[in-house]
Amino acid sequence: MVTSTHQHQGAEMPPSTAPTQQSYNRQGSRGIVRLNVGGKKFLTSRSTIMQAGNCMLASMFRGKFNMETDEEGFAFIDRDGERFRHVLNFLRCSSLPSFDEAWRYEEIMEEADFYAIEELRELCERQLEALEEAKRKEKAKSFACRVTIVEGAADGTAGQGNGGGGGVGTARERYGTGYFTLDEDF
Repeated sequence: MVTSTHQHQGAEMPPSTAPTQQSYNRQGSRGIVRLNVGGKKFLTSRSTIMQAGNCMLASMFRGKFNMETDEEGFAFIDRDGERFRHVLNFLRCSSLPSFDEAWRYEEIMEEADFYAIEELRELCERQLEALEEAKRKEKAKSFACRVTIVEGAADGTAGQGNGGGGGVGTARERYGTGYFTLDEDF
């Protein structure tokens, strides 16, 4: 049994004995939901959980599932608490933070699938597509280069290979300058 008070997401919670299923439901009906997700404690409002509509998370608090509780009376969900914070924040504000790594969106999509929150999954997919598109554009930029052909010989042979074609002359005739871009012109 816990004998000291603990801090949980900014609210000090007194110790308690392990509640029964019935006492947990009475606590939940007051509007505050206490969650222990993979050892990480969360406090939120019942209305935030119900934002999820007909998903599994909302169903858990409508009495459709037998909820296990921990020794402090928090409803226990055997999932990753770090990922769950993004699920909970999505329910609060319908958004996600921007990530530079695709795996973060993929992890949140796994949670969206588990809790059956389709809107969260769709947002992750859109964010993942935008991230991949930005990476494609950045990669395309790295392949572009500008080549300057410099005339070095007075006889016009600078830039000529064994084939005898005049590199500078050809570039000047074709493009009007001695400049061309490899990704666009070749």
